[in-house]
Amino acid sequence: YGNLAPTNALSRILMIFYALIGIPMNGILLAHLGEFFSIVFIRAHKKYKAYKQNHQDECKKKLTPLETKRKAGLAAQILMYLAPGFVMFIFFPAFLFSYYEGWSYDEAVYYAFVTLTTIGFGDYVA
Repeated sequence: YGNLAPTNALSRILMIFYALIGIPMNGILLAHLGEFFSIVFIRAHKKYKAYKQNHQDECKKKLTPLETKRKAGLAAQILMYLAPGFVMFIFFPAFLFSYYEGWSYDEAVYYAFVTLTTIGFGDYVA
C-alpha cells in the first residue's frame, strides 16, 4: 500500500472506473506485445521452412458466420461468469466489510476492489 489514495466518494468511484479500463488495457497491451513477438518468430520459422522445403504457406481462411457466432457466444459466456464473480468477490464482501468495520457501503466496495485488484492504496485497512 502506498502513500497516495483517493479521499472522497467521487474520487474513489473515478479510480475504480479508471482501473476497470486501465488494468485490462495493460493486459491487452501485454497480450498484443506477446502476439507481436509470436508472429515475428512464427513468420521467421515459416520462411525457414518454406526455404528448406521449397513450398509456399497456405492462405488464411476468412471467418465463417458460424465462427462469428461462436465468438459472440464466448463473449456472452465471459459476461455470464464475470457478473456473479463481481457479486461474490466485490459486492458481497463489501457488505460484510460495511457491517463489521462500520464503513459506508461505497467505502467497502472501494476497499474490496482496490484490495482484490492489488492496487492497494492502504487508506482503508480491515
